Amino acid sequence: MFSKAFSGFSVDDVPRAKQFYGQTLGLDVSEESGMLTLHLADGRDTLVYPKSDHVPATFTILNFPVDDIEQAVDELATRGVNPCRFDGIDVDEKGIFRGEGPNIAWFTDPAGNVLSMIEQSTALSPRSSALHLGMYSFQCREALALAEFWSGVVDRPVDPGASAAFATIGFNDDGPTWMFTRSDELTDGKNRFRLDFWSSNQAQEVARVVALGATRVADGETGVAWVELCDPENNTFSITSPRPGVEA
Repeated sequence: MFSKAFSGFSVDDVPRAKQFYGQTLGLDVSEESGMLTLHLADGRDTLVYPKSDHVPATFTILNFPVDDIEQAVDELATRGVNPCRFDGIDVDEKGIFRGEGPNIAWFTDPAGNVLSMIEQSTALSPRSSALHLGMYSFQCREALALAEFWSGVVDRPVDPGASAAFATIGFNDDGPTWMFTRSDELTDGKNRFRLDFWSSNQAQEVARVVALGATRVADGETGVAWVELCDPENNTFSITSPRPGVEA
């Protein structure tokens, strides 16, 4: 039904936004009907619109790749823009996060929206994402019965040792595992289906999604180290370390 789309975000002062994105950041910006369009690379236009009750986005709305992040941070500083810091994310004296993944620095526009710059030499290519889908987790009334249903759907056998309380499909396979756990708390607001990701750079990926707006809920270890998080609407998901024997 749809073949094209564009993204957008709000600001509380369009003239200030135009000066910031056009002059401070040096982007190609046009204005029409009281709104701005940021003309980004590869034809990815982004709409900037006024909103009287604007609330700054708590996630990163734009990511700018740079060749030398220290030079980029220094250059922005001469233009009056300094990196911002987030609780739980350790950055160096320049405000740069240097984890096992890409070097990142975050800053904000005049409306308080979060932006970032990512050093290309340390960034992951689009084909080598640091996050890999590791598990489909179901909370259900009868684990074995539901596992048998999905076993038939995906044509993969239920793993040995399954019971009414707990069952898996493909735990020792290369593909994502399907896990089914019995729960007596199947109420509105509690996920019955959840995404679990694994990463060889778990700490860095947790920090990245927290910066995007996730909330860290709990940590633990059950065969693998895991961190449970909530998205902005309180849907739970997790990021784990790789399962033993799985190539990172």
